[in-house]
Amino acid sequence: MSGVSAFVRALNQKIRSNKVLDYFCSTLYAFTFMRYSLAVTPKNYLLFACHCLNAGAQLTQGYRWTQYHYADGKEKGEAKLLTGAAKG
Repeated sequence: MSGVSAFVRALNQKIRSNKVLDYFCSTLYAFTFMRYSLAVTPKNYLLFACHCLNAGAQLTQGYRWTQYHYADGKEKGEAKLLTGAAKG
């Protein structure tokens, strides 16, 4: 259950732009070992499932990063900071 809880915890964290290379490398690693887990004999479906979950988590983080930097997420975050500073 720790993989699922780490995935949910990562969804609630703030986006950090310096981690985009980490997301990319982790996604590539997960897809590589998903392929490897099915290429070996006997097939390792547990390893495949673990890396499938990891790949999904990394793709979700990459999507969140893209939304933050190329959609309106960055402006919303800055506006939230400005309104919070004006209230306080």
